[in-house]
Amino acid sequence: MASFFDTLCASKVTSGTNSEENCHLDGASMPNLYDEAREMLGAVLIINIFADLRQIARETSLPIDNFNPPLSSNEMLSLINSNKAEICRRSCKNADLEEKLLVLKRLKWHTPSSSGFIKMVFGTKITSSHHLIRFEDVNAGKQRPHAILVNETQQSITVVFCGCVAQEDFKSDTGSDLVKVPNPVLNSSSKIPTIKLHTGFSEYLLKKNTSEEKCRLDCILQDLKDLLKKYPGYRVYFTGHSLGAALSTLCGFYAATHNDIIAVSGPIQIFSIASPLIGNRDFLLAFQCLEREGRLQHLRICKEEDMITLLPFETPKLRSPISLKGKCNLYMICGMQLLLTDKSETDSPYPYKLYFPQDQNGCEDYAEEVKTQFEGTTSSFKLLAANDFKKLMEHHSYKEYEMRLDFCKDALSHFTIDDLYHDKDITGNIMDKDYEPTTQSFGKIGKRLIQRSTKLMQKAVKDVARKHDQK
Repeated sequence: MASFFDTLCASKVTSGTNSEENCHLDGASMPNLYDEAREMLGAVLIINIFADLRQIARETSLPIDNFNPPLSSNEMLSLINSNKAEICRRSCKNADLEEKLLVLKRLKWHTPSSSGFIKMVFGTKITSSHHLIRFEDVNAGKQRPHAILVNETQQSITVVFCGCVAQEDFKSDTGSDLVKVPNPVLNSSSKIPTIKLHTGFSEYLLKKNTSEEKCRLDCILQDLKDLLKKYPGYRVYFTGHSLGAALSTLCGFYAATHNDIIAVSGPIQIFSIASPLIGNRDFLLAFQCLEREGRLQHLRICKEEDMITLLPFETPKLRSPISLKGKCNLYMICGMQLLLTDKSETDSPYPYKLYFPQDQNGCEDYAEEVKTQFEGTTSSFKLLAANDFKKLMEHHSYKEYEMRLDFCKDALSHFTIDDLYHDKDITGNIMDKDYEPTTQSFGKIGKRLIQRSTKLMQKAVKDVARKHDQK
């Protein structure tokens, strides 16, 4: 591990500009999907490592003020370099930190042409214009840290939420409680007064601080507005992994409702990695309204075997008023889903599947959606039943997502997120400006279908658990 740090920190950050990197600054072209996804994964890793470094400072004699933003790329590299011995020591005891370091090392070799924070770390043909503007982790024990990055080369502002793969966070992610909140999207095409969100995720962002009478969402959006006054026209990104991915999606959704942000930055772009589900059908309809208006684009990156991306799965119970309110009490996928599949186990020439949720699906179609989503997670349910949390988390890891993305490099390098949203073979009519969303009731047929799928899932888990106990 020490030799990796020697290699990482020996690189020098150059000054000046690079013509190849500036080719899209006038807005004529957008980065391809592969480069953007890898760039976001790199940003997530850097910020999570820096969060670990700040925690180390709190637990040792290191002066925490030295780790406070604003920090340039050179300053961040210097901090990592000067504390590499302590980080290496911690990584031997912390498998999550060690994994972040190893994946970041792989990103160096597999994205030689990438710019931004991946290059910032490894010092290949970049400018010194990358800055960490904000790092909020005062209540890191209760709230996941977030950071704001400004990249003057790419003309972008990125909000990164730290995630966690601890067992406690896994339990939190799988909780199924929904809370009703006011719908921030109220216009001619979205007339639903309230939406339902995962209780834990909404509290992270929307619960007000008693001392300041502000919630974390208010603080983040104000930071964005202030930055856009200084950097007008910069694209705004939200990203994160796991719990951080859910928070980035929810925060990006709210940011897209603010005219003073969209008017300056253009559409909000969310790149969520391994995100659990966030809200109900009403949330999906509000989300798609923003997508239809060109305010929001979301690439939801999932791995086929990663069951956390399908959680919470406890909501479709018979006691829920499915027959009265249709799918409004079920968690729904939002955004453009990029499902990374196992290349060795598919007949498709493409190691991924694209899916965009349709709101007018009938009962049978929705049941088929549920079946398709759970097809690839059979092995994960067995691990859950066997209480093999470590193996379960491997499907959810940075390493697995980095490897699967690399399988898709050739295919994903030929189009952008804009291309996906303009492809009717993927989106259907959802993105048409005159599209009118509809709400369909499940009725008795839908109730039986949900009951059947839930019972089959529960039976599979119980069977595996019984066999495990017999051993």
